[in-house]
Amino acid sequence: MAKKQKPAYFPLNQIISGGQTGADIAGLIAAKRAGIETGGWIPNGFRTLAGNRPEYGEQYQLKEHSSDKYPPRTWANVAEADATIRFALHWNSKGELLTLKAIEKLKKPAFAVDIALPIEPAKCADWLSQNQIHILNVAGNSELSAPGIESFVIDYLTEVFRLLAQMNQASSSKNAPKSLSSKKNSGVATKKRKPAKIEDELNSEQNGGI
Repeated sequence: MAKKQKPAYFPLNQIISGGQTGADIAGLIAAKRAGIETGGWIPNGFRTLAGNRPEYGEQYQLKEHSSDKYPPRTWANVAEADATIRFALHWNSKGELLTLKAIEKLKKPAFAVDIALPIEPAKCADWLSQNQIHILNVAGNSELSAPGIESFVIDYLTEVFRLLAQMNQASSSKNAPKSLSSKKNSGVATKKRKPAKIEDELNSEQNGGI
């Protein structure tokens, strides 16, 4: 019997996000172009800073949250993913602080990319592979708060996906994963556990970030 082939971007199976302008939508665009499954939670009404985007339901398989506020979908996406990658220029924005709070509360692995001084994509690809991240949540600044972040994230993740495919090809031919960077772990990984109930956290949040 022929040996089952790994997916092209193994271990990555799906990219999810909250559908916001900027980093969120860039993650979905890059994934779609690479043929990677997409999804995630978006505020009720498919709310974004660019207006309501109901087409995102079919285009990116986004699911409407029961709340039209931003914080609940942030918590839902962090909880659903194996890990979150954050892209930002402004790390103290309400949205970024809320995402970090959810990551820490739910004890999920995370990888941060400062768009002003980005870590090389090879290190991100290594981190995804070594930590066996199957569902990755893409979060970060909106296009309004960090103009140009959408195109940056599309290019960055496109390269990460290319490197993952390259790693898989090397692994298939040599039966051993090949590291693409000199350092093993650049993200902040924490021990996984079953996500805690987040209703109390959501009830305590008021308007939160985006």
